[in-house]
Amino acid sequence: MKNTVIQLLLTIAVAIIIITVAIPPVWKMIAGGCILAIGVIELVQILQRKD
Repeated sequence: MKNTVIQLLLTIAVAIIIITVAIPPVWKMIAGGCILAIGVIELVQILQRKD
């Protein structure tokens, strides 16, 4: 369980890095936004399962 949360947090961190480092603004928004959304949604689902 903890490993999955750590992996998701790393995914979110990578998404933030992509958003800040990527040069083309449009791709930055699309790629980073999608990865960030997926990571957050999965994290929320895992936290809901614990409860």
